[in-house]
Amino acid sequence: MKNFKCIECGKSYLESEVPANGICDDLNCSGQGLTGLIVPDESKNVALQPTVGVIDGGQGKEVGLCVLLMDASGSMGEEPYSTSFPSKYAAKIESAAFAEGKLTKREVVTDAAALAIFELKNLSKKENAYICAIKFDHNPVVMFTKTVAEIINDYRDPKVFAEYLYKELAALNGGTNINGALNLAYSFVKKFIDGTVPGMENCIANVQTQWVGTKSIDIPNVRIMLYTDGEQLSHYGAIVNPFKANNDELDLLIGAYIGNPADSGCRQLEDVMSDCPIHHKKQFYVMDMPNKIATLRGLFRMASGTSGFCPYCIAK
Repeated sequence: MKNFKCIECGKSYLESEVPANGICDDLNCSGQGLTGLIVPDESKNVALQPTVGVIDGGQGKEVGLCVLLMDASGSMGEEPYSTSFPSKYAAKIESAAFAEGKLTKREVVTDAAALAIFELKNLSKKENAYICAIKFDHNPVVMFTKTVAEIINDYRDPKVFAEYLYKELAALNGGTNINGALNLAYSFVKKFIDGTVPGMENCIANVQTQWVGTKSIDIPNVRIMLYTDGEQLSHYGAIVNPFKANNDELDLLIGAYIGNPADSGCRQLEDVMSDCPIHHKKQFYVMDMPNKIATLRGLFRMASGTSGFCPYCIAK
């Protein structure tokens, strides 16, 4: 049985003891109910992991991290992906899970995510590529923190994985609080990059050096991908991108809006997105038409493989 730890207070959990929402329930935890994400304790799970990717000197293993912030609000399951989406189109996409009928936004997203992650099966070190999936409506709930290798081994087929994601997201159906999900992700990512996540101190974020003109920049192999189909509920205030608000050297957040670009929710989200450090284009995507399903899938694959930021990065 795997071991887990809270990233804030370090409380240990057996897999069977992890709270249903994946967030620390210790009343003395400084992040309890807000940022107390529970993740695998790799210091104790080392016997379950392949001994690969270890840096010379035994200092740790170089890994990548993708945090998926997945909108589980009610509108995702009630509204079609596009009002012009013909039902016959569903049979033409490379879908293993949803082959008939007019697809809802939730169906399109879960299908694209599952296919994209399974396309990473030939990734050279998929056992070192972590994915933390967080669903949210008015509250964030952690679905899992696993490596790409574990996901492929556990589900075997993208159809099974897509169905799992769909059921998880359909279990919420509330309103939309984007800030709650962003704050949870920010706390985890900052500690992960700093190497201070309890139980994951042996995991070192891989860094890629990119040349921008005559200047080189170091980009950690970490991405946060957020998608939503609506605006944040007014009583949660304006959307705040903590990666941008805290003046981090790099904003690792990628945003996608599932809906009409004229929606106020689309404008709200786009306004808090930064520019790609390589191509200087918005780290933001609008998914409003059937022909953009391939782009959505590419976005999930790019974020999970932590290899880019903007539409130009996908094309490359």
